[in-house]
Amino acid sequence: MFSDKKNFTIIWLFIVISSVISGFILYFDFDKPYYYKLLPLLPFVFGLINLFFLMLYRNILSNIALTLVIGLYYIRFVIVPLIMMMGNYSSFLKFNISSNINYGIVLMVYELIIVYVVMYYSERKHKKANRKIHVKFEGKKLPSLFRPILMCLLFFCIIILIAIPESRQLYSSLFTSLNKTSVDIVSIDSFAERGGLKRALLTLYGLTMEVIRLLIPAYIIIFIRKKIGNKITGIMLSIPIVLAQFLLVSNTHARSIICAVILILLLAKLYPDWSKKLYKISFLFGLLFVLIYFTTKINSPISNSSNTGLEYASEIANAYFSGPDNIAATFNVESDEQIKTLIYTLVSAIPFNGTIFGLSGNNYSALYNNFNMAEFQIGPLISESYYYLGAIFAPIISAVIVVLAIKYGNKAKYETNIWKYIAYIYLVIILAASLVMYNGTILMKTVTGVIIPLLIVANLTSKRAIKND
Repeated sequence: MFSDKKNFTIIWLFIVISSVISGFILYFDFDKPYYYKLLPLLPFVFGLINLFFLMLYRNILSNIALTLVIGLYYIRFVIVPLIMMMGNYSSFLKFNISSNINYGIVLMVYELIIVYVVMYYSERKHKKANRKIHVKFEGKKLPSLFRPILMCLLFFCIIILIAIPESRQLYSSLFTSLNKTSVDIVSIDSFAERGGLKRALLTLYGLTMEVIRLLIPAYIIIFIRKKIGNKITGIMLSIPIVLAQFLLVSNTHARSIICAVILILLLAKLYPDWSKKLYKISFLFGLLFVLIYFTTKINSPISNSSNTGLEYASEIANAYFSGPDNIAATFNVESDEQIKTLIYTLVSAIPFNGTIFGLSGNNYSALYNNFNMAEFQIGPLISESYYYLGAIFAPIISAVIVVLAIKYGNKAKYETNIWKYIAYIYLVIILAASLVMYNGTILMKTVTGVIIPLLIVANLTSKRAIKND
């Protein structure tokens, strides 16, 4: 990430001032439903907490974990409530909202305070530990095992694409996926029952694809860097390879975005003279992409909602970033099968779990949807924690994830093995995203299905990255 810390004050002031302004706008919205009277508390509290934690911003541009955690919570606490106001406070989850919304807001604030306190002490610890570390990149050829294994993985995917035609439906281009609704989503369950050979092959194909979709483009980008050197020509040739991620969009659209971000960060690592420009351009491009993506989704004639325009935007904002209504829905889940749900969740994170264990059951998101009479909603991380640990200890899982995100964010910053760097960055992104956009279930599946395989492959490579000229 950025090494220049001169602009952190501007970012801090923007966060604090915009949060306060958002709070006043919500407070003076006299047309909001009566049960949203505490909603202005979210941006006010967020601004206040960031006012006191100025020290975090000194490293916000050098540790991707800080950037993502603060940015995602800013969206949840400041942007989402504003979108709700403009969209007549619409959301997919309105069951018992008048009774639960205040509890949901208090739970959100409680989690935020714990996250910031833990983030501060964790970053302070790693800052001291890494103060004297200096990295020097040196060149070394890849060992003989790496290329053959990478080619074997690619060859396996090609064989599956030919032998099992249904596998081609698991990925599509971004343009095609934007026109799909939740009803159109296909998965391995659509093609093969658990326990069969076809199911096992498709599962292995999905795991392999998530690895090579990142490693092969990265390999090509590194190859270009070696041949051309630290020149703008290498960057220009690499950009189409980054954008090619949007031709492989799965049911989880965010995977393509994550892979594209990782490849951009890799470019910045390989071309340090151009890193600041790459960050600025990629940030503006990413912002533009997100705006176009959500605008297209909102205005699409194919949607899962009867609402359109800003009302649909409010629904999507709550769903994607676990907004106040989705957190309030936590309190509708009244199941007492925590142990059974936890066991099934842990087992389901293991690849080939259906074939090996043959267990069936519900994870937290399934219960969350059942009790809220909804479909396709992700049970937020803090909701999942509340279900397992109760109100007092609910933020513990969030705190652990923040500690890990900060740790691996710093680890990535000083990592000289480019392949381990890729794995660490992926881990940091999914950890940060789990706090606001995902949950523990998705986090565990991503770690076992993507992060661990990436680290295994990384350990087959040289310990040092290519030389920076």
